[in-house]
Amino acid sequence: RGPAGVWFAQEDVTAALMAEYRKAASEAAKMGDHRRAAFIYGKLLGDYREAAAALMAGGLYHDAAQLYLLKLNDPLAAARAFESAGEIDKAVTLYRERHEHVLAGELLMRAGEEDAAIGEFKQAAEYMVARGDFHAAGRLMLDRAKRRELAREFFERGWREKAGGNAPVCGAAKLELYVEDEDPARPVAHVEEAARVYGPDGHQAHAGR
Repeated sequence: RGPAGVWFAQEDVTAALMAEYRKAASEAAKMGDHRRAAFIYGKLLGDYREAAAALMAGGLYHDAAQLYLLKLNDPLAAARAFESAGEIDKAVTLYRERHEHVLAGELLMRAGEEDAAIGEFKQAAEYMVARGDFHAAGRLMLDRAKRRELAREFFERGWREKAGGNAPVCGAAKLELYVEDEDPARPVAHVEEAARVYGPDGHQAHAGR
């Protein structure tokens, strides 16, 4: 009887219910019941990313990876979850499918599979070369793969492509590797070649470098 003090619309009820669910999920996580927290986030709230995060926080990496794959279509997050679960092969497969060969190489290197890692780095480097960036390919082999000879090959290829913008930086990177060798003839010959290439007017900056 009498006027009502408050009228609830459907949206108000839903919002209040969602708030209670989130509170329950947070409490479950604090109590260490990450699977229950994930159930509330996923099934009751439809928030599968929060559900996956709850599983990751609880060390349930495999289950989190399945959510990332099947519910969120996020293969890179799934790969990281599989890696945390120790399922290296599954993680590497996902990285390869997404052409993330650098990530695959780094993972394989951490796993102690150096030869397989070098293969992944080489694929990534060839993608860079296809875009005309020999210098980035060489730096990848030098910094990530730790293979000086392979890095030198890419720098030399970039240096030979004199028409490309990569030639000066590749030439400088090549020289840096040469001066670390015991044979002084190689850097001297390289500098003399650079002097001939960049000697004409208009290339003084490259010659100076």
